[in-house]
Amino acid sequence: MSKWSAWNTEMIESSQIYVNGITFIGAEEQDIPFIDLDEISMKILEFKNKIYDKFGIDIDVNEIRFDLNGSTAGIAMVDSKNIRINTQIYKENKNEYIYERTLGHEYAHIVNAYLYNGRGHDLGWRRIMHFFGLEDSRCHSYNVEHLVKRHKKPYVYVCNCSEFHFTQRMHNSIIRGRWRKCKRCGETLKFKCKEYA
Repeated sequence: MSKWSAWNTEMIESSQIYVNGITFIGAEEQDIPFIDLDEISMKILEFKNKIYDKFGIDIDVNEIRFDLNGSTAGIAMVDSKNIRINTQIYKENKNEYIYERTLGHEYAHIVNAYLYNGRGHDLGWRRIMHFFGLEDSRCHSYNVEHLVKRHKKPYVYVCNCSEFHFTQRMHNSIIRGRWRKCKRCGETLKFKCKEYA
């Protein structure tokens, strides 16, 4: 008897777990407790039942992947009906992630695509968010400062009115002949110096 057998679940492959109709990928590698997978799948089922009761349409989520990094909390892959979850943001904000914000936000994208052929945070998406009883905020407010890699801009360029900081990539582009002009004064930017941390 496996450790997952207490719920409607089965191991599909070593990295995939099937819980209440949803395939979870990467949960075991990311040390996501099984009870969390059950909570996530039950919340999706709650949203799914609301949609079915109102519209008579059964809109599934096929997979939920724990593979997102950076400052993005989640991504809905509407064509495949999959949701990608940022594991670190999820672990730090579990209850808000499942019950108040991101999970419903991403599922609303999938529903919006199938009900209204909508994309993004359009009127259809906002209606679904309100129907779910969730705030229709486009961006999350989780603390992600520690997750964001800072892009260093050590190359300083100047014109008559301003100073600009560029990345290595932009600096190389300018060296290869792609000249930049200031949008305010129209002067070609001149290299001043490279700042070191």
